[in-house]
Formats: sequence, structure tokens, C-alpha cells
Amino acid sequence: MQANFIIWRTLWQKSQSRKLLTGLKRQLKGGGGQPLNDSAFWYLSDEGVDGLFELEQSEDYKKTFITDITKDMLAIAEYIAVKYAGKSNIIFTDWGCGNGQISRVVTQDLIRRGFGVTYMPVDISEKELQIASAEHKSENIKPVLCLFENLKDIFPLSVPKDTVVVHGFLGGTVGNFKKQKINDIIKSVKEEVIVHMPIVEIKNERDRCGVIKGYENKGTEKFILGPFKVCGFRDEDFVLNENGLRYKVRFENGMIKTSVTLAKNIEFEDVMLNKGTVYDITESRKFNFNQFREFIAPSCGSDVKMISKTGAIAICPAGINYKLQIINDK
Repeated sequence: MQANFIIWRTLWQKSQSRKLLTGLKRQLKGGGGQPLNDSAFWYLSDEGVDGLFELEQSEDYKKTFITDITKDMLAIAEYIAVKYAGKSNIIFTDWGCGNGQISRVVTQDLIRRGFGVTYMPVDISEKELQIASAEHKSENIKPVLCLFENLKDIFPLSVPKDTVVVHGFLGGTVGNFKKQKINDIIKSVKEEVIVHMPIVEIKNERDRCGVIKGYENKGTEKFILGPFKVCGFRDEDFVLNENGLRYKVRFENGMIKTSVTLAKNIEFEDVMLNKGTVYDITESRKFNFNQFREFIAPSCGSDVKMISKTGAIAICPAGINYKLQIINDK
């Protein structure tokens, strides 16, 4: 079908981006000690988005994190097809869509099985939405530019009675949020929810080192420095590590964490930021199966199923305050 490029800009494109930058600048001026871990920051610049895509193409990253991703996605497609065999159409909402390549495995398999699929990518980066929409060019596409917290501006959806809405949290999206925040978001999502999370289980020091190595590349550096660049910082403002990268990565308390260190004193909006100040940047949780089930339990309960060695899905019931508006399209 012809792609339907309807991008929801309400409350985001101008006011929300300014709000994010204001919050980031306030945290920077406060000095180190408080992590700058709001995932929304890292998609404010096209450079940061490009860095994320480069990270995902790194051989070490692919080897460590997405070895069986196609198998996992086909398992999700099969589950949807069996569970909703009586439905004709599916709206697949791809939360944190990225470039859309992961979700495309699911939607294309559902199309092959005879479902009519509307692809609804949701992201905070317009560039990512454009790339994901191009990846899904054979489907009916309704991109949504939005912070996850702004669900009230998108839902409830009005859908035909033979349609089911599937919400996918694919890739590493879930692990980038704090537990309460992601569970609140999932509770706000309506109809049926399918959550997919690649699970990286740290069994020993060798595996731990492999995970860290997966994050050590120039793509990650672009992604991490992206919001700083928006604020006027330059590459040379940050200390190089032993691998020639301007950030450090470590595994701590079940999470991959990154940080940068200022290489010199910097005057930033009339505040002096001191050389040696360390900013903790991103954090992403890595789970074994039991840890993932515990993390997602507040919104999904115990109905969590392992679908491969690297993935799990959780099926969440409809929100109690949500009444799906049925359209009789006969």
C-alpha cells in the first residue's frame, strides 16, 4: 500500500524538544554525580541517531546482542498468528522503532500468513521514523512522532472489529527505562501488548567483557556525544580512553553504563564546568530470564514466556480503564 505519512507532532516537535534540552542543560550545570539517563536526550540530533545505527552494525555488537534476533521475531509472528487466528487485520505499534529492520521481520511474516498489517512506528526521532517507514514501504504506515509518556495524545485507537492492536517493545527499548517508568508506560498501552526483550545473561567475566566490547565503537561515541553537541560541546572537550574513544563503558549492577569526563574547564551558560567532571550517561539493563520476568511483572504479571535463548515475550491484558471503540465497517 501507499505509505500514509501522518506524523503526530502535537506537544512534541517544539515544546517537548525545548523541554528536554532545558532539562539536560540544567543537569550539566549541576556537575557530575547525577546520571543523565533520560533516554529521550540521545535522539535530539541526527548525529546521535546515525551513531546508534553505526553501533547496531558493529560486528562485536551484533555478535553479542542480536545473534538470534530473526529467530526471535519469527517466533513472535507465529505467536500472534496463532493467538489471533480469527482476526483479519493487525495494527502493529512499534515502540522505539529505530530503523524498523527488526519489526519488519514480524510484519512481513504476518503479511505472508494472510493478515492485513498496518505498521505504526512510534519514536522521538523524526529521522528514525522516516527510515523505518521506508523499510516498511509495502505496508500501510502511520508514523507517530512522540515521547512514550505522551500516549494520551495517541490512544485510544478506533479500530475495525476484526482488527487487533499489537504493541511491540522490540530490541533493547525496555531495558533503557527505569522499572517504574516502563511499567507505567506499558500499563498505559491498550488492547493486547507483546513485549520482546533480548536477554543478555552475564554468566562469567568472559561474557561480561564481551558485552562491554560490544559497546566500544565509534557509533556509540556519536550516540553518547550527540546531546552534548546540541549544547555546543566539541569532541576535544572530553577525555580519550585507552581505546581512543571519548567515553567509558562498564557493567555495574546488571546494567551497561557509559560515562564521559571533561578534558578541560568549560564555561557553559555562565557556569564553570571543571576539568575532570564525570557525567554518567546512558544505562541499559541486561537480564537473565528471571530478572526480566521480575522487572516486567508490575505491568505484565507472571505471564512471561521464553521464546529462545536470547528473547522473551510478555503478554499483558487490556488496561482496566480502556474501552476499545469498535467501528462496524460493514
